[in-house]
Amino acid sequence: MYIHFVVIRLRYCHILVGMGDGKHQVIDLRNIEFGRIIAEKLREQPEMLNFAKGNIKRWIAQSNGPPPSAHLEWKDILEKMDILEIIELLTQDSENANRLRQSNPFAGVLTPQERWNVLKSYDKRSA
Repeated sequence: MYIHFVVIRLRYCHILVGMGDGKHQVIDLRNIEFGRIIAEKLREQPEMLNFAKGNIKRWIAQSNGPPPSAHLEWKDILEKMDILEIIELLTQDSENANRLRQSNPFAGVLTPQERWNVLKSYDKRSA
């Protein structure tokens, strides 16, 4: 049996998360929770779209070679979808939304305390 690990890079720390034995589902649920919090902030502060667009622009510019397809998808999403569609995508429980949330351009929008609360909550669930 193989157990895969992913390092989740946050602004202040790195967390090693096991990907075997159903942990991937916990990660998807946790990312949906992050998406819900971001969606609430986005409803209150629609100008946060500019923050996400700036992240994507920077990530694409920093790519060595062709940018990751998820970054290009997010660029199109942020340019073409309206805010309600983006909010729906951030909170949707679907394979496509789960995949896209792994490259969420709203990185940096949540406060350290908001991130920590979600991580702590889902760490207890996966134990």
